[in-house]
Amino acid sequence: MPQFSPKNAAKPVGESIEIRRKRLKIRAWRRGIKEMDLLIGGYADAHLADMDAAALDEFETLMDEHDQDLLSYATGLKPVPEHLKSMLERVIADADHPSWGLMG
Repeated sequence: MPQFSPKNAAKPVGESIEIRRKRLKIRAWRRGIKEMDLLIGGYADAHLADMDAAALDEFETLMDEHDQDLLSYATGLKPVPEHLKSMLERVIADADHPSWGLMG
């Protein structure tokens, strides 16, 4: 049974990488703002299975931000903090599909 870190009780210490991926996928799809669910959840569906521990750390750091802030960063209303820039750029680039608007 994983122990919880006193620094952040929401992040179990010692969980397997597969359990961590499952936990992050659930979090990615239950953000609170539908736009962020779609943006972050879609990225999680496409990439979590291939992420190593360092990439999962970076993704989880992004998900620790409030939805309102992430939406402001993604839409350019606020400057993106340096520690989030790389991951947020990948998430946004992944959501930019040329076929959007052509179907249905």
